[in-house]
Amino acid sequence: MSKEIVSYFFSLVGSSVKIYSSVTGLVVSTLTTPPTIDEQIQSDVLTSIVLNPHNAFQLITGSLDGRVMIWDFVNATLLQTINLGQPIHFICTHEQFKDSIFVAASRARKKAVSNGEFVRKQTNNFLLN
Repeated sequence: MSKEIVSYFFSLVGSSVKIYSSVTGLVVSTLTTPPTIDEQIQSDVLTSIVLNPHNAFQLITGSLDGRVMIWDFVNATLLQTINLGQPIHFICTHEQFKDSIFVAASRARKKAVSNGEFVRKQTNNFLLN
C-alpha cells in the first residue's frame, strides 16, 4: 500500500485562516477567530501565523486585538487563547524552545489628536511559555 502525503498551505484573510490543499489548490477548511469580548478592541485582524515546531497539526496565530491563538487545524478547533492586551505584529517559535512563543507587540503611549501632538509607540517583546 502506498501512503498518500497530505500537505497544506495557509493564508491569512482578515480574521480568518484559509487552509488550502497543496495538491488541488482548493480551500479545504477555514479557521475563524471568535469575536473578542472587549468592545474597545477595534480589530481582530490576524497578523502572524506559524506552525508549532513540536506538533505539525497545530497553528499559532497572533492578531491586532492582542490574542495568541493555538489551533488544531486538522479538526478546525481552537485549543487555547492567550490575551496579551496589546496589538500583536509578529510571532515566531523555535524547535529548541519547546512550549515557548516569541511575540512582538506594541501599544500606543499617547493618543493621536488633531492639534499636532505626536503619537509615540513602544514595542514590547514577550516570551510566552
